[in-house]
Amino acid sequence: WRSPDFPNIACAYRARMSAGFYTVCMVALDSASTDALSPGFLRDVRTFLDEAFAGAFTDDDWAHAQGGMHVWLVGSRGLISHGSLVERTLICSNHTMRVGYVEAVATAAAHRRKGYGTIIMKRLGELIRARYQLGVLPTGAHSFYESLGWEQWPGPTFVNGPCGHERTPEDDGGIMILRTLRSPLLDVTGDIVCDWRVGDVW
Repeated sequence: WRSPDFPNIACAYRARMSAGFYTVCMVALDSASTDALSPGFLRDVRTFLDEAFAGAFTDDDWAHAQGGMHVWLVGSRGLISHGSLVERTLICSNHTMRVGYVEAVATAAAHRRKGYGTIIMKRLGELIRARYQLGVLPTGAHSFYESLGWEQWPGPTFVNGPCGHERTPEDDGGIMILRTLRSPLLDVTGDIVCDWRVGDVW
């Protein structure tokens, strides 16, 4: 399993002591749009996500993760961590905006709690700040994302469905945003409305 060419490589090193000796592992960070990746590479990413989510990653989830940018870390034995950034249109406290929406963030079980997810999210944050008015993601892991500058949206959630705005109360409290220099003044106690899509709308 090899990544394609790495035009924008950043290297991360993790040193461990074992039996008095230090071993150093090098990993490479890369990003590319879905349409720049080969079908074989995308199949490998899908397999990785299926394993990382322990079978809970659906075909709809995979469709949601495509069409934008992929960011991944690869080591000597393959993919370590991944995240996607796709464009969506949201209405946030009456402001209609193009947002960078984070999908399919996962780290292989053997590599968790080593900072790799943080590396992925920092790169996604850079892309959001460069391209969008706002970053948005759904999560239950608030403390992790808060440490990276994200904040919870406590206001009510909706989807702009076939019949207009419909409440999604099961998602209340689970949406987080990342402000950028282009973000308008937002009242996070107000409504947040996502565009319609098949599968999980948030």
